[in-house]
Amino acid sequence: MFGRGRVFCVADISIDGIRKRIYTALLLKWYSSQSQYHASAHHHRCLQSFAIPSPVQTDNPFDKGEDNSMYSNITQLSASDQKAQLTNEIQDAIAPSKPVTGIDDHLTDYDKLCGVFLQKLKGKAAVEAALSQTGVSLKRETIETIVKKASLSGQALLTFFKWAGKLPNCQHDLEAHHTMISALGRRKYFDHMEELLHEMKTRGPSPTMKTLGIVIYRYVKANQITKAVQTFDRMEEFGLKTDSQALNTLLHSLCGENHTRSAHSLFKRMVERITPDNISYSILIGGWSKQGNMREVYKILNEMIGQGFKPDCITYNYVLDSLCRAGRIEDAARLLDSMAGKGCMPTTINYNTMINHFCLVGDLEEGLKCYKEMLARGCKPNITTYSLLIRFLLKARRVADALETFDVMLEDGFVIEVGTVNSFIEPLCKFGPPHAALQFYKGMKRAGCDPNMKTYKLLLMRLGRFGHWGRMSELWKEMQNSGWTSDLEVYTYVINGFCNGGRLDQACRIMTEALCKGFCPGRIICSKLTNKLLRARKVDMAYGLFLKIKDARRNDKIGRIWRSKGWQY
Repeated sequence: MFGRGRVFCVADISIDGIRKRIYTALLLKWYSSQSQYHASAHHHRCLQSFAIPSPVQTDNPFDKGEDNSMYSNITQLSASDQKAQLTNEIQDAIAPSKPVTGIDDHLTDYDKLCGVFLQKLKGKAAVEAALSQTGVSLKRETIETIVKKASLSGQALLTFFKWAGKLPNCQHDLEAHHTMISALGRRKYFDHMEELLHEMKTRGPSPTMKTLGIVIYRYVKANQITKAVQTFDRMEEFGLKTDSQALNTLLHSLCGENHTRSAHSLFKRMVERITPDNISYSILIGGWSKQGNMREVYKILNEMIGQGFKPDCITYNYVLDSLCRAGRIEDAARLLDSMAGKGCMPTTINYNTMINHFCLVGDLEEGLKCYKEMLARGCKPNITTYSLLIRFLLKARRVADALETFDVMLEDGFVIEVGTVNSFIEPLCKFGPPHAALQFYKGMKRAGCDPNMKTYKLLLMRLGRFGHWGRMSELWKEMQNSGWTSDLEVYTYVINGFCNGGRLDQACRIMTEALCKGFCPGRIICSKLTNKLLRARKVDMAYGLFLKIKDARRNDKIGRIWRSKGWQY
């Protein structure tokens, strides 16, 4: 019936004794292989020539059972009724009984929209039509995610951005254009960035100084200094003035990317038609300070004072930083003491710079002395001050002083971030018992700062190493209740903790749970658990665990081989 080269025809098949499902499935297969017109015509001819004989007894196993009674009634009908009944059966088979869930229903809005550009459609109209047919209820967060993270070409990004702007609830404002310009410049799609900038000029919203600043920064980031200077010269085309603010924008981008020499040359050329201000000189001093060029720093500082500008705390902070970078920390301390006599009171930023450099050279006592002097002068420390002191106190193994400073920081009401606390906990997890690390953990919980996965992993690792399985179990439960999922690293720390605590039954149970979830712990922790079981004369448990680990390693190896070839496993 399905031999090679043979044409399938309904008339060649007798329906006696064949189940209804098989018959309708064969008809459906034949319909799918023909064109719409040819299929309908051929179906009409087949129905006209179709003759249903009376049922006969055969040895076909399908003939036995209740299915014969389903077709015995057909022979009692007239030819027209038989045709109508067969047509209804075919239509019932073709029509779906319930809606079918497609693959697209399981995709996120991000994947649906990005998948349109994988089809490589030709023409903007076709792409926009396909985007509209996705049925996505577009939000500004989705637009921003695609613009920032999607691996699309410049033309695709621009097409999507323009299509989204036509939707009723997604009209782009100035900030949305800034995000798009920054994304195009970061991917070095400068032609499309210029195209969008030209559309903003003609259709709106009108570019601002911030818009041109983003364009200049992206050109400087790509080492295209000439393009950045040309953009600065074109500011008047966009209705913006080339004043000191515009000059500072260009100088800040150049000095921030270590193009200080180019910035200084441009400054000398522009000073003839643009009057610089205090910020202009401070930016140049900061650029040379970053490179440790004291000669240029003092040269620009003297020029600044000669032009009648008074250095502020930011300017002096750049000078202090350059002196410390050059190894002249004593000169920097004398400059800090003389700032008040020059009409500029030191601020928290200046003291933080000195504390940081004192501690970097290993003189923690001078750093603490500078901190006390700051308090005596009525200068309030900020969170950067406390973070610097705590880090260097922990580095010096002065844990009690670090905890005391941490408590003072919390009492002052500073809002701490989880990354800051992790930087305190991490060095404590490299030496000594986990008590101090737990104190920082409790402090961050009191301050309303939720720990992340790194926090839990650091504490579980340290608790497991010392065999504190009770506190480790509580912390692991807190992690799971907070919504964090255990991975291979977490299971390794927990198993190690139960092994060190002598709880081998719990360790085997956690090992089995990890293997069932597809995690295969390393050979060191597996050997450690197996050896402890053998020492405890639990040979049967050790052998059963060995077989499970063997199967898990084999599956893990197969999975890695499949994934290396790009296959799903």
